[in-house]
Amino acid sequence: MDDLQLENREKLSRFYSELRKLSFPTSPISMELVNFVTTSFERYFENDKKSLDDSFSLKPKRGAKRLPRDFHLERAKRIIRLQNEGKTWIQVVDELAGKDGMPSDEREIRRIAERYRVEIMAESIKPEDLFDD
Repeated sequence: MDDLQLENREKLSRFYSELRKLSFPTSPISMELVNFVTTSFERYFENDKKSLDDSFSLKPKRGAKRLPRDFHLERAKRIIRLQNEGKTWIQVVDELAGKDGMPSDEREIRRIAERYRVEIMAESIKPEDLFDD
């Protein structure tokens, strides 16, 4: 570590110490925030975590990033709508591939449609259609 890094680490350590002294109700900062920050600093200074990003849990998790469920559901609705219009898988792929985050692989497009097909069908059922009068 260079001199600047040591100096900044010392400043963070003093800040951490000052935060630990705060108490309810005199603290101008909510105790929930104080506890979060002090616990994160504690993990950092006790070398449980390698960086402040790690100690504050700011680093993204390893592995592939997952897209929101609603994003996948909307893609599936587009695929199934085209199928319901009578389009073949090849036509569906030709129309959607590479647009708005849609994969260009037919197998992946089929997988998206199959994963949400039952849910999409259930959304289209009206309660009044379930029972005979």
